[in-house]
Amino acid sequence: MIRLYQFEMSPFCTKISLILNLKKVPYQVIEVPVSKSYTVKKYSATSKLPVIEHEGKFIDDSTDIAYYLDKVFPDRPLIPIDEKLWVKCHLYEDWADESLNFYMMKLRWLPQNQDRWSNELAKFDSGLWRWLVTKFASKATLNILNKQGVGRKSEQAALRDIDRHMLALTIDLEDRCFLVGNELSLADISVYAQLKWISENPEGKAAIDVHQNIIQWMERVDVATRKNF
Repeated sequence: MIRLYQFEMSPFCTKISLILNLKKVPYQVIEVPVSKSYTVKKYSATSKLPVIEHEGKFIDDSTDIAYYLDKVFPDRPLIPIDEKLWVKCHLYEDWADESLNFYMMKLRWLPQNQDRWSNELAKFDSGLWRWLVTKFASKATLNILNKQGVGRKSEQAALRDIDRHMLALTIDLEDRCFLVGNELSLADISVYAQLKWISENPEGKAAIDVHQNIIQWMERVDVATRKNF
């Protein structure tokens, strides 16, 4: 059985669990609390999660894991064979991972949302560690965000960007059910994982809810990737 080492509130970990669900591959979730995050470097070259353990091997980086799973478990393929479709899939995944993720973080750590996410981050810790995480997580995360372009934007500027992103996405979904070709792909799962967590913030939900195309597409992805085995 595959072991999935994760932080529950990470969209990259969500991405991998959705792939496993879609492919109906049994897996065991191992939640890594913040107090044990130092142990990740034992099995991750980047010291980041998610990591999967399969047949004695550890694979990190959500993109590398996705490609590995698609090769080892070829049912319900996620990587398009057609070159042109693969290009679009690749670009959508990269947009999700490298752009949407920072907007998700920006929303999550706005002043009005910080308490909720500090508590979510600490939920698998206890005692002193839980107190430390709830007290200092927002400051530590904002220090990281402020070194990145999106993190330095005002709330209003970030929300304008998100509105533009959602408009572009809803236009691209006007004439089809999925983002690339006619089948669900890694592009859909990558973007969905980010939007799922973006929509957990009131500001993000409001930006998504005005686009019926996006809502319907998210429902299709949710049904396809729901764990039912």
